[in-house]
Amino acid sequence: MSFADNKKFWAKFITLYRDNRAFWDVRSKEYSNKHIKGESYGKLVEKAKEINPDADEKFVKAKIESLNFISEGIKKIVEVEK
Repeated sequence: MSFADNKKFWAKFITLYRDNRAFWDVRSKEYSNKHIKGESYGKLVEKAKEINPDADEKFVKAKIESLNFISEGIKKIVEVEK
């Protein structure tokens, strides 16, 4: 299943990720709280099950990692083009 096939799903998935500071804001209290982070992963897992009924936390972490990789690549391309 490609990104292009499910743009709306991925937009919502990314929004859920971005709205949850436990994943990315190292200065927030939530970032170091394993309980909150676990609940947050649970929400993303439920969202991911819309496209993959077998989705689990490992699946979600892999998708987040790949999205971060893509994002970093785009940033590098933009910097080179400046």
